Amino acid sequence: MNPLANKLLMDRPVAYHPVLAKALGGVTTALFLSQLLYWSDKGPGPDGWIWKTQADWETETGLTRREQETARKHLRAQGILEEQLAGVPAQLYYRVHFNMLENALMSEVPQPSMAESAKLDRRKTPT
Repeated sequence: MNPLANKLLMDRPVAYHPVLAKALGGVTTALFLSQLLYWSDKGPGPDGWIWKTQADWETETGLTRREQETARKHLRAQGILEEQLAGVPAQLYYRVHFNMLENALMSEVPQPSMAESAKLDRRKTPT
């Protein structure tokens, strides 16, 4: 591979979780949340709040302002994202509600049928 292309591609990749796209309704929302999950334990406090500017999000993810706003809207509507303006000048802080995220993910996990459960438990399959 070309050294310049290699440097560009390996510089700062974003870990993307495809299961989030299915659970949350789209790739843009999943990409935004994947990056937020990456940063959520790196904030200054133990409460999970982090702040980033719109330009930070765009630099890290490539998401435009409109795409960011749409992703945030979807995440807030699902109760997964909490936002708070704080400080002077005001900065927008973000926090993930992990229990709501877990609920969204669990709704996407296929539940085994009774027949499949019986096979897994090595019991006789119901008739």
